[in-house]
Amino acid sequence: MKLYFHITSFFLLALNTLSAQNLIQNFDFNKVSQSFTIMGNIDAFTFWHAHYATNGEYNWFGGGAHDTSCISSSGLFNLKTCPGIHYSTPGNQNNYILPFPYSGKGFGTLIFNFNGFDSIQNVENRSLIYNELSSTLLADSIYCTEVHVQVFQGKERSVRYNYTHNGLGFYFSNNDSLASPKPWVLGIQPQISGFGYLTNTDTWRKLKGNFTAIGNEKYFFIGNFFPLTSPLQLLSGSIPSNDSASILLFDAVYVYNCRDTLFQIVQKDTTVCFGQSVNLQPQLQGFKLQDSITSYYWQTPMGNFTTATANFLATQPGSYTVQATINKRFKAATNFTVNWVPEPPDSSFLPDSLALCPGQPQLLSVPEITGATYQWSNGDTTSYSTIGQPGMYTLQITTPCWQHNEQFLAFQSNCGERVFIPNAFTPDGDGTNDFFEIFGPLQPFSLIVTDRWGKIVYQTDNYQNNWDGTSRGMALPAGVYSYRILYSKLKGGPKNYELFGTVSILR
Repeated sequence: MKLYFHITSFFLLALNTLSAQNLIQNFDFNKVSQSFTIMGNIDAFTFWHAHYATNGEYNWFGGGAHDTSCISSSGLFNLKTCPGIHYSTPGNQNNYILPFPYSGKGFGTLIFNFNGFDSIQNVENRSLIYNELSSTLLADSIYCTEVHVQVFQGKERSVRYNYTHNGLGFYFSNNDSLASPKPWVLGIQPQISGFGYLTNTDTWRKLKGNFTAIGNEKYFFIGNFFPLTSPLQLLSGSIPSNDSASILLFDAVYVYNCRDTLFQIVQKDTTVCFGQSVNLQPQLQGFKLQDSITSYYWQTPMGNFTTATANFLATQPGSYTVQATINKRFKAATNFTVNWVPEPPDSSFLPDSLALCPGQPQLLSVPEITGATYQWSNGDTTSYSTIGQPGMYTLQITTPCWQHNEQFLAFQSNCGERVFIPNAFTPDGDGTNDFFEIFGPLQPFSLIVTDRWGKIVYQTDNYQNNWDGTSRGMALPAGVYSYRILYSKLKGGPKNYELFGTVSILR
């Protein structure tokens, strides 16, 4: 009875290895520590080891390093030109097909060989591969595993690889004593298992799992730890043979603390001068499995696109979203806004003078500009101010791009024959400027208020200075609204006079 264990290595372009937070050293079988050509075992790859358990019969294993020039477009190896292909004698050379690695230069091969379908219950015929972790596991921490596998179905000499089994498991231990006895004791419960029958013979499949560490685990084993309570399963399209095996190929093995993959994208809202652009450079924070395989998906006012770099030159204001994907599987996203400071005003926001009716302070407002600061001479620092006393007032608006100054005179008036319409009010229930109050000899009169799209939000034929910034009982958002006032100059006469303007709701 024969037990095979081999490794296969290809000289392909390797992906960047992860930092130490991937606890599997040489995770993609990319580092070779020993020279080997025709026959080599997994120990030729740094940090990897194999353990063979048989019933005392012949134990054989091999491996090789294959130059990509030996591979045809179909992945076929020619034994006459490529070293390291298995054969019984130098004259007995046959072709067989092996897949390309998932990443790196090579992969590990784990073979369950039972030397005949009728003797599959000979459970001692199996092997392990194992790796010493770069650091011990922390107690009560949750660790994630990722292993890429492919079921090998091919022919080498007379051996047919026709079967699969559901006993695959991943086991963590604080020592390597499991690899000492031959055979080892079955019935060890691996921390991660239950993958079922694997049947993917033409593509790599990723197996994932997680578990909570007891603490101080140092070794990672891959193998079949269970007694064969279920039979081998015939692969689709295979032909049974008297010399058969169940073989799995392993590559791109990851073990890491699950929290090490949690990260966020940091990009604050930004403000630039009108017509200018800004170079956006969102930063990733918290991710510890660093490598160079990061892509970015952007949603911008100009459209959607994907790029390999985080840098983006924003030339339009608006809402932006960026999503980062690391190692093709870990994702995070954030939203932010690019604001443009408008061009400096070419006229005044405020009137040159303001008449104050006795006991009726006036609320003045100017546009709310992103990134601007406001300084009124009466001490107010918002885009609006309540003016209650006569005098000369000034306002200074400062932005990152320009500074604007205005002044006006507030004077006392008896307001008997004059109309005063405020340009803002604050319906916040504090008892001051809660309503849109119009002063003067207009009563009765009609009022129509519309939003920026021309939709009527308030209308009455007999306004009583009682509009509180609501529409159909719902509070309207802060903003600028247009009004139209229809009134009669003589009491009881036709409404043949109109006043137009805008009023701001401030909240």
